[in-house]
Amino acid sequence: MSISVRDMTLDDIPAVASCQRAAFRHPFDQAVLTHEFLGCHRFNPDTLLVAVDENDAVVGTIWGAWNGRRAVISGLAVHPSYQGHGIARRLITTVEERFRAKGVTRLSLEITADNHRVIPLYENLGFRVKEGIMSMGKNLNAEDGTPLPQ
Repeated sequence: MSISVRDMTLDDIPAVASCQRAAFRHPFDQAVLTHEFLGCHRFNPDTLLVAVDENDAVVGTIWGAWNGRRAVISGLAVHPSYQGHGIARRLITTVEERFRAKGVTRLSLEITADNHRVIPLYENLGFRVKEGIMSMGKNLNAEDGTPLPQ
């Protein structure tokens, strides 16, 4: 199996959406991914990555964003048919290298509370649970302050 990592492009979004639908219980739809890609790509073009097979088919994704010092990764997905082959590790280490080159000193991520399967991977890569920290979110598009979907 020959897998390479490259920068994500707008043309990749349908395949990214398909990969996330296969990997996530609650994936974003393609319209949301397109909107987020356009916003993220404007400021972080080299930290939005895809893993592709020998036919350039998207088999994994990762989104990275940074503010000059701190960075966050999200949207890490590997198609179930390709899981267990080190693709997630490769995506994470590639985005980490790119962040280090920019002078980023702190990297964080969020996972769904029931996704226990990925915790050993993240811990092996040096991530630790931030004690005493709870992640919260708010839907800014809702008039009534409806919470974000879980």
